[in-house]
Amino acid sequence: MSKYETYSEKKWLERHGIWKDSVYLREENGRVKNKQRRKHRSGKGIMNKHLEDVSMDYMMHLRYAWLLALKLFLLSLISFVHGMLPFIFTHKVSDRIASLDSELWNSRHDKDTKNNS
Repeated sequence: MSKYETYSEKKWLERHGIWKDSVYLREENGRVKNKQRRKHRSGKGIMNKHLEDVSMDYMMHLRYAWLLALKLFLLSLISFVHGMLPFIFTHKVSDRIASLDSELWNSRHDKDTKNNS
């Protein structure tokens, strides 16, 4: 038995634009996939949304993130040394983490107030 119970059911579906042949569906699926590929290649996706949220372009964001990673890496080395020699760098890591936290908080808060005004 075919997918459709009767010939009249198939004709009714065709008349109302519900039934499409397999070639049309394959072509339509290809068009949709190509449209999605173009959308993601053009950079209009998730990445741009985040960059707009933080009010930075790609290079600014890259530089900021790498500098933050470098600072955190250096702080982890200082913390490693402090673990072996507790009498040096006694407050360095905790003070810098607190200042990084306030820096991140202030930059986010400043961008939020700019976007709202």
